[in-house]
Amino acid sequence: MTDMRLYTSLSKFRYLDRNYSFKYLFIAFVGVHIPLIGIITFITLSDFTSLTPGMVILSTLGFTLVACAVTLLMQNALARPIVETKNALIDYLSNKKLPQLPTDFKDEAGLLMSNTCTALQELDNLIKEKRDFIYLLSHDLKTPLHNVLTITHLMKEDTDNDSKEEYINLIRQSTQYQLQLITSVLNLATSEFTEGNEPHVLFLEPMLSKVLNDHSTSLQNKKLQILTDVAPTIQIKVNDELFSMALSNLITNAIKFSRRNSEVMIRAAVMDDHIMIRVIDYGIGFTAANAPSFEPFTKSSRSGTMGESSNGLGLYFTRKIIKYHGGSLIAESEGDGKGAKFIIKLPLPA
Repeated sequence: MTDMRLYTSLSKFRYLDRNYSFKYLFIAFVGVHIPLIGIITFITLSDFTSLTPGMVILSTLGFTLVACAVTLLMQNALARPIVETKNALIDYLSNKKLPQLPTDFKDEAGLLMSNTCTALQELDNLIKEKRDFIYLLSHDLKTPLHNVLTITHLMKEDTDNDSKEEYINLIRQSTQYQLQLITSVLNLATSEFTEGNEPHVLFLEPMLSKVLNDHSTSLQNKKLQILTDVAPTIQIKVNDELFSMALSNLITNAIKFSRRNSEVMIRAAVMDDHIMIRVIDYGIGFTAANAPSFEPFTKSSRSGTMGESSNGLGLYFTRKIIKYHGGSLIAESEGDGKGAKFIIKLPLPA
C-alpha cells in the first residue's frame, strides 16, 4: 500500500476527519500563507534599512515558489486514497485480486475506498454464485435424463403393451421435472425472482411424495424400500422447485450408498424453534476421516454401492439451497457400514 500518512494524519483532526474537501482547503490555506510568513520572518530577522526593493521581490518569489512546491506535494500525497482505489479496480479487473483498502475513514475518500471494497467483494461473490449455478444446472439435469434413458431401455426390453402407458407417464414426469428444474435454477442464477418463485408456505408430505415418485425407477433397480414418517400437517416455507431439488439430491445420495434390498427412512418433525427433516440410509456409512464434504469438486467423493459416480456437486448445492431458505444441513454416521443421516433444520414458517 502506497504511503497515506498525510491523509491519515489529517483525518485525526476534528472537522477534517469527515470532509475530504476540507483537507484540500486546509493545505491550500497553509500554502497561501507560507510566502507571507516567510516574508515576515525574513524582514524581522534582517536589517530593515539594508533591504532593497529587489531583495523583497526576490524573497517573495522564492517563498512563493517554495509554497507552490510544498502545496503541490502535499496535495499529491492527499490524493493517494483516490489513486489507491483506481489501482485496486485495475488490479481486480486484470488479476481478479480483491483489494485491501482501509475502510475506517469517514470522509468522502474513505467512503470511496470502503464502498469499493464492498462492491468488489459482492461482485466477486456474485461471479462465483453464477458459476456455481451453471455447475448446478449441468449436474442436476442428469438425474431426469438418466431416468428417461433407463425407462426407454425398459420399454425396448418389455414386450408387454400394458406397461407402455406407465412408462410414458414416467417419461412425462421426468421431463416436466427437468423443465421445472431449468426454470428454477436459471431464475435463481439470474436473481430474477417473480412472485411465484419466492418461498411460500406449503405442506411437506405432498412435495416429498412427488420427489419419491421421481426416484421410483432408481428405487426399483436397487429393490429399496422407502419408509416415511412425515405428519400430513407439517408445513414449511420454501421455494417448491428448489427445495424439491435439495430433497431429491439427498434421496439420490441415500439410494447411491444403500445396498440392494435395504431401506431408506425419511422422517420429519416440528421441534420447538425449527422443523427437522432426516434422510436416513443403512448403507456404507462413513467415518470422520471420509465424511462427506459440502465443498464443490472434493476429492473425497465416493462411488455408490453399484459403482455410481459422483462429481462432488450434489451435496454442495443441496446445502446452498437449504441455506438460501435460512436452514442448515449436517451429516452423521456411526462409522463404516452403519449407514448415514442427513439432517435438515428449517425455520418455522412465519
